[in-house]
Amino acid sequence: MVPTADGWNWNIQYGSATGGSAYTIRSLGKDGTTVTKRELITTGLHDLCAGAKTPWGTFLVNEEFPFINDPESRSGWVWEIDPETGAEKRATGMGRMSHEQEALSRGAWYITDDRGNYQYLYKFVPAKRRDLSQGKLYGLKFNRATNTGEWIGPLDPMDPEGEMERRVGKPNATNSFQKHEGMIRAKRGHGIVFSESGARLNDDPTGPDQPGRVWHLTDGKHGVKGEVIAEGDFTKMSHPDNIRYDRKGNLFIFEDNGSALDRNPATGGNNEVYVLPKGKTGSENLRKFATVQGGGEGTGPWFSRNGKLLYLSIQDQAQPDGSDSRVIAIHVPKGRGHKHH
Repeated sequence: MVPTADGWNWNIQYGSATGGSAYTIRSLGKDGTTVTKRELITTGLHDLCAGAKTPWGTFLVNEEFPFINDPESRSGWVWEIDPETGAEKRATGMGRMSHEQEALSRGAWYITDDRGNYQYLYKFVPAKRRDLSQGKLYGLKFNRATNTGEWIGPLDPMDPEGEMERRVGKPNATNSFQKHEGMIRAKRGHGIVFSESGARLNDDPTGPDQPGRVWHLTDGKHGVKGEVIAEGDFTKMSHPDNIRYDRKGNLFIFEDNGSALDRNPATGGNNEVYVLPKGKTGSENLRKFATVQGGGEGTGPWFSRNGKLLYLSIQDQAQPDGSDSRVIAIHVPKGRGHKHH
């Protein structure tokens, strides 16, 4: 579930074969937390994950894990939704893959592909700014020995994952990223910041777990360069997923360790939220902001226009009423050292 708070509030409901839906919270009370009107705007989508807002006021929702038996290619797309009417349009140019999230930087949309293993990262350059159905789609061949990369393409949007394998080879620990998830436009330099959540080594379910990291990827005239700005180690940040900058440029990082205790026994199986202060890099500068108890995961962080409220969803956290997900708002603390649970 992903809320936003910039004029509209969207609420994405994760769905499986039965479909996923998008709701809009059309109005909030003056306190910023009391919902006065909420309604369904579209449904029938598949395995929805994260989302993004376009500069022209529409919303992008991402279908994760395309169905294996899907001869008509009805799953695995990004959909552009008009929050006013609920009208949906397939962003065909962004390709059919296991979409997690996208971010816009200097006219290009960067796309994470999360199948839970090593996958290539993608870039889509639309032919027309507001038309995401056509353009050029590229895959990133990344050299992890030098932290540099090159774009391969244009690719066939109907099968970008397959075409990258044919051109470059299977994604692995030398040429791609392991389970990349949340993505946003970088505050400094050209490009994006994204989380490499990590998984089992070489995608072996019996192998050692990898804690993941957060990258800053610069894409300019001198090529693609990557820099790790925070490395996970299980004792301080592991399996980073959702990320979001506040108005001051501090980076909030939300963990996704799942509900299993063995994913991070150091925290009792709980997920944590860290803040990387503006202008800082390195895990030694991470500050713990919150603990999400009971195996819950914080998702979809978004700040209000005035920066005083942090909206997010909590999923997979059992509630007394039998539900396991909810949208909450946190008043951003004025001082330091505050933690929320």
